[in-house]
Amino acid sequence: MVVVDGAAKQLVGHVQTGGAPRKFHLDRASNKLYCLLNDADDVAVIDCRDMTLQAKVRLAHWPTGLAFDSIANRLWVTSPDYGCISLVDGRTNHFLSLLEAGDTPGDITWAPQHRKMYIVDESGEAVLVLRDTSLAGVYENPVSSPVHCMPTIVHGVLFLPNSASPSSSASFLMDVSGRKALDLKPGPNDVRRLAPGVYFVREAASGERSAVSVRKVVITR
Repeated sequence: MVVVDGAAKQLVGHVQTGGAPRKFHLDRASNKLYCLLNDADDVAVIDCRDMTLQAKVRLAHWPTGLAFDSIANRLWVTSPDYGCISLVDGRTNHFLSLLEAGDTPGDITWAPQHRKMYIVDESGEAVLVLRDTSLAGVYENPVSSPVHCMPTIVHGVLFLPNSASPSSSASFLMDVSGRKALDLKPGPNDVRRLAPGVYFVREAASGERSAVSVRKVVITR
C-alpha cells in the first residue's frame, strides 16, 4: 500500500499488508487503519503513526463490509455468504467472536450518536438495527433470526477465563455425546490431542456451586 502526504502531495512510504487492500476503515482515536484484503479472510491492522503492519486477524469466510464501534472499541466485519459478523478487539487486535445476523449481512454502518449498528440484510431486503453493541448486539424490531453468539473456534489451545472456577473437577470439556473429554483449568488448555469437531465447555462460577454455564466450541486443526 502506498502512503501519500495529502498536504505536500508527496509519496512518503509504503506499507506491506500481506495482500492487496480492497476496503478500509480509519479509527482516528487510535490512529489505526483496518484493511480487508483481496482473496483472503483477513483484516490487516496498520499503525498510521509509523506506517507498520501491527497484525493480520483471521475472520469468517469472505468478509465484505466493515464498521468500527468507537465506544466499545470493536471492529465489526460482515460475511454475507455465511450469515455472520466477525468481531475484533481494537485494543488487542485479537479476534473476539462470531455473531449471527440475518441471512446475508452486507453493508454495515455505525451511528455513534445513537450507539447503534445498521446492517443491510441483502436477501431479506431489510435493515437490521442493533443497539448497545457492547453486549454483542440486541435487535430492535427483528426482521429475521435473532442475533446470538456462534461457537468459539479453537486452534490447539482453549483459553478458560480466570473468572471460572479454579477447580478442575468443576470445569471440563464434553464431546457431543455428553462424555467428559478433558478436565479444564483457568488459563490455556492444550486440546491438540482431541479430534476436530464440536465440543461443549461446562464451567462453574467461582464460589457458586449451583452456577453452571455450558458453551459450544469447535476444535479445528
